[in-house]
Amino acid sequence: MIRMLVLALLVTPRLWSQPPRVPIGACGSPLCVSLRFHVVDGFGNPLKYRIDKFRDASEGAKTIPFHGLTVPSVAVGSYYSYSLVPIDPASPFQAAEGEVAIPEEGNKWVTVLARDKSPGDHDWFRGPGRVVPPPDPSKTNWVRVEEVFKNNVVDEEPLQADGTFAIRTIPLRGKYLVTVISGGDVYAARQITIGWSDKLWPIEIHANMQR
Repeated sequence: MIRMLVLALLVTPRLWSQPPRVPIGACGSPLCVSLRFHVVDGFGNPLKYRIDKFRDASEGAKTIPFHGLTVPSVAVGSYYSYSLVPIDPASPFQAAEGEVAIPEEGNKWVTVLARDKSPGDHDWFRGPGRVVPPPDPSKTNWVRVEEVFKNNVVDEEPLQADGTFAIRTIPLRGKYLVTVISGGDVYAARQITIGWSDKLWPIEIHANMQR
């Protein structure tokens, strides 16, 4: 009995000193989350796409299992490359490719903006605008135009003293956020929708003076 007690005292501290085992998830990492793609056109209308390729960009382009527009298990701290294609081969939209990072825990939702295969076949918008009332002309004032469904600045233009500006760098079609910046602050902002037949019309942005 004394021998068994001594043996237990010698062995137990060693067991306690071992680090706990962390279970490995289906993604090969202790922390796994799911990822879901949502594909839209420039107006926010959902489109029927599927994942064609999904690879771990940090591990020699290892292919990761997926279904439809969902990847059930990806590793936190990794980044991946993807290719999405329309379900209908006759779709007027292009395949979409890109990379996505998984920086933290929590299931991830990724909105992807699909591009038209033949944008040159349609009329595009280029046009003037006005901010009412105009901001302080002694400050540096300009307008930034961004796509609503993609983190992409498509145009930046100076704001004249009378509050007028003109979008001219690239043609537009879809939904955009127009932000007026005065000095180091956002002075005003407005979402605009530009349709297929819109070619030229003034964009009017009213500043909220109760900021």
